[in-house]
Amino acid sequence: MCSSRIISVDIARAIAIILVVSRHFIPDGMPEWYSFLQYNVLSFIRLPLFMFVSGYLYIHIERERERKGKIVKYGTFVWHKFKRLMVPYFFVSALIITLKLLTQGEMYVERPTSISSFYEMFYISTTVAYFLWFAYGLFLIFLIIPFFNTSKKLIIITIIALVIYFIPVNFPDIFSLAAIKSKFIFFCLGCIVANHNVLRNLPTKIGSWQWLFVFIFLCVSLLCKLPQKLDSLKV
Repeated sequence: MCSSRIISVDIARAIAIILVVSRHFIPDGMPEWYSFLQYNVLSFIRLPLFMFVSGYLYIHIERERERKGKIVKYGTFVWHKFKRLMVPYFFVSALIITLKLLTQGEMYVERPTSISSFYEMFYISTTVAYFLWFAYGLFLIFLIIPFFNTSKKLIIITIIALVIYFIPVNFPDIFSLAAIKSKFIFFCLGCIVANHNVLRNLPTKIGSWQWLFVFIFLCVSLLCKLPQKLDSLKV
């Protein structure tokens, strides 16, 4: 394993991709066990896993840069993330809107759209397709997280994210706030794990699958029944 790349993270990323793809393969007449697995088990893992990997890689890369003495200015960092996340987001959103406008009068289209969607996509990432929130929300997180790069500040932002996660208030979809509310904590936890080299310090005999042990622990800690119990208190 090289110093700048962790094989177990690549495996986790591959697992996350497979889980997301499987969510969009829901055939008619699917077995009950498959339905239960998709809606009651994997639904709690897919996106949190993506966010966890994103947070881990962010801090891992930052620490590698620090070790090599490379400093990236905030503006340069944000511009890089904009090109990587928001340019594809706007392109895909515009493409989907255009295709829907051309076809929704002739065939069934899920989540019909209108001309107004071309400007709504600038502040409501789910106006076209729900999955697009990931790029939008992740970009907003990258606007904030550089101000919390130190170990102490990472703990502070993680505590804030945890409070937001459990607060019994529904956040609006505007600017992907609703999605960020429930997923930001996993990004922060990925940062914490990377900052303390948890994956590298685990027994080597666990190998690449050590990643799953860490993530399962986080899921058990956070995706418990408490959020469901708080549902009745939400306003």
